[in-house]
Amino acid sequence: MSVYFIQAGEQGPVKNGLATDVERRCADLQTAHYQRLRVLRTLAGGHLVERWLHQRFKLLKIRGEWFRFSLEMIEICPPALASPAPRPKRACREKGAIDLIIEAAGGLKVVAEKTGLKDGVRKWPEIGIPDRYWAILIELLPGLTAEELYAANLVVRKPAVATEAGEAA
Repeated sequence: MSVYFIQAGEQGPVKNGLATDVERRCADLQTAHYQRLRVLRTLAGGHLVERWLHQRFKLLKIRGEWFRFSLEMIEICPPALASPAPRPKRACREKGAIDLIIEAAGGLKVVAEKTGLKDGVRKWPEIGIPDRYWAILIELLPGLTAEELYAANLVVRKPAVATEAGEAA
């Protein structure tokens, strides 16, 4: 899937959304729009990147997925939501993919209520989301995939180290 920015006119509003075929999506939108639409930019990514961008541009939101144009839309590079990277200490840690998943699902309180956990959800950004709770998150976030949850967990979970016998340590 690709995240797209489609603009109406030269300086008009911009739709930020998600599609497998961005050019086709633009053509579909064009049938209901009086101004010429053009694809400003596409980014690799899924629902997490799209949600991150919606949050980033929330002050420019007009309605739905339409936003007032900003040059930042052309230049911004969303964080690598599914790639491993060194993490700073908790006190100054930037939000990662798991934080974004929890926010998009309604926040710590909602996720804690749905999972039956009290404080355990707070630890997920550091330890990963236990597999047994994936179905609940997918229910809370239609469109979220197991692949996205797995990728988010890869960022925080250390890969198993193989022993000489070929077993995970």
